[in-house]
Amino acid sequence: MLSVASLLSGIEAVGGLLRRSSAAGSSPVAAASEAAPANATGDSSRSSLLKELASHHDLRNISPNAFSNLVRQLHQAGLINERQLQDLAAVRLELDLAELPPDQPIDLIAFLENKLQRLHGQAGLPAPSGGALSATDYNEAADRTMRQLELLRELEQARSSSVDATI
Repeated sequence: MLSVASLLSGIEAVGGLLRRSSAAGSSPVAAASEAAPANATGDSSRSSLLKELASHHDLRNISPNAFSNLVRQLHQAGLINERQLQDLAAVRLELDLAELPPDQPIDLIAFLENKLQRLHGQAGLPAPSGGALSATDYNEAADRTMRQLELLRELEQARSSSVDATI
């Protein structure tokens, strides 16, 4: 069972990530789809850095603590923007709420795919509290989960391509 202390610890960890990113005073670096056009050298160095970080983290076998470290490194390197930081920090909070041990590896992509399936299965059903959750609530949760999955899949693809390059 999740203790109040561990829940607060998880929330503090997420808050710490967000405070550190705000305290840095730098403007958010946009994702590739949101970024201004960059020259080939900038794209190449971004890709190299992404592959380097991703090569050390298997998202299909990663602990919540290791995931938090990866998110921090991605943000500090300017590879994810503020919204992406918040989306990925929310994944860590969900792991804590699911009472997963912080040092036990899990398949993070499967975790989010299962969450998305549960969301789709709950659409239109009454909420556990007796009230009904709106379609908007489900859509927002599903949209955020899809963004999280897209980010993780991009990282996993970068990892795969860096592993293939070293073989």
